[in-house]
Amino acid sequence: MKYLFPGAVFLLNFMTALPTLAQSSPLQLIPTNIHDATLREVDGGYEIQTTGGDPYVFTAPLQDNISAQQHYLSFDYFSGTGTNQFQVFVMPPLSEANSVTGQGLAHSEGWSSFSIDVSEALQKVVPKVRQLRLDFGTQAGKTIRLRNLQLRAPTEQEKQLVARREAAREGEKQREVRLRQYLKKDFPVKITRVAVDENQIEIKGNTKAFKGRQDSLFLAEVPIFENVTETEEFSSLTPLRSDLDDRFSGSSFRFTGNRFRITDDKTYDHLLSRWAVVQKIGEKYEWVSHAYYATDIKPRVISPLEIIPFAYLPEEKLRNKKGLGGVHLGYPVSDFDELGIGSVTVNIVLNSLFSTTLREGFSPAPFGGHLYYVNDREIARFDKLFAETSKRKIVVSAIVLIGQAGNAAPGSFNRLIAHPDADPSGIFAMPNVSDKAGVEAYA
Repeated sequence: MKYLFPGAVFLLNFMTALPTLAQSSPLQLIPTNIHDATLREVDGGYEIQTTGGDPYVFTAPLQDNISAQQHYLSFDYFSGTGTNQFQVFVMPPLSEANSVTGQGLAHSEGWSSFSIDVSEALQKVVPKVRQLRLDFGTQAGKTIRLRNLQLRAPTEQEKQLVARREAAREGEKQREVRLRQYLKKDFPVKITRVAVDENQIEIKGNTKAFKGRQDSLFLAEVPIFENVTETEEFSSLTPLRSDLDDRFSGSSFRFTGNRFRITDDKTYDHLLSRWAVVQKIGEKYEWVSHAYYATDIKPRVISPLEIIPFAYLPEEKLRNKKGLGGVHLGYPVSDFDELGIGSVTVNIVLNSLFSTTLREGFSPAPFGGHLYYVNDREIARFDKLFAETSKRKIVVSAIVLIGQAGNAAPGSFNRLIAHPDADPSGIFAMPNVSDKAGVEAYA
């Protein structure tokens, strides 16, 4: 290596990059053989409008063979209508057997990524793939713009997602069987109420079936991230013995305790748990009731002077039927007056509001024994918007959203709160309630 001239270093780097470059094949759409649709080129991409119940377009014939690694069809798109499904045909021949059907394109008012694994169809024709047919649902009146159409190798996130799905598939089948059995089971003990207020949690239930044998019963805590059909050990067990306080009255029990548990400088909110009654048999515990989340939650409202530290939220009354959707930060508030608006919806994407590391413009926000950081600038912008709606007595519905984790680093807020099984082709993700760290970050 010491004898290489400088240009050789560039050449080696370029050659090293070649396998990566070869992992994708750009695709073009052609204006022939279109069915129940129109196609036109727009700004370096395409606009497709569906005109019937079987809309589809074809790609231009492929000049090169497709490698087995290039089994993801992907593109960027935006669509105010979306589609009810999306189907890809791999040719030749043109047949349902050589097609893959996936979820439709979601409603998107900005450029979003979409991808679908077509390996099942490609395996039947590789390396002789000559053309693709793209079917945009089964409905007329849909408009889709797309760009960056290609067949490519999966990203690392997609590889990990596929691996998790394969590994979990059989386990999921077994868990589903157990879950259905659990939901259908008629347990002898019933929990009738789980009430949570600012400081306490109250749990009531009926143990009539165990009259005279209540001493073997325990109230068990089941955090949201634990699977009810697999839990055999419990983080908290409280005996329901008749000689403890006034927990029993005939066949009923009533337990009250602190809402928050503090251990090792960490605080856990029992609001995030389910509660069940279990019976101790030998050294094991057997479920004798379903698990219940809070059935009654008293909301907390603090006035500026803290005159009313605890109260129910008043019901909001609409001034009129006029509303606006998708009001965002920086929205022209003059529209509120000129249009006489009575209600708005505001999207609040959590990813931009919080961080697990200190960043410029963020302030510490300790919660539950963890140190998070809050985006002061974004919060101030929301405050400014809501001050304008409040002055006009506009009812605001906040839509709380979580963006995809994407390539976010492990331990980052984006990675913690987005569910690990979220399909990367979507715009948003469900909250991660599959592990403790995700639940705490979302809370």
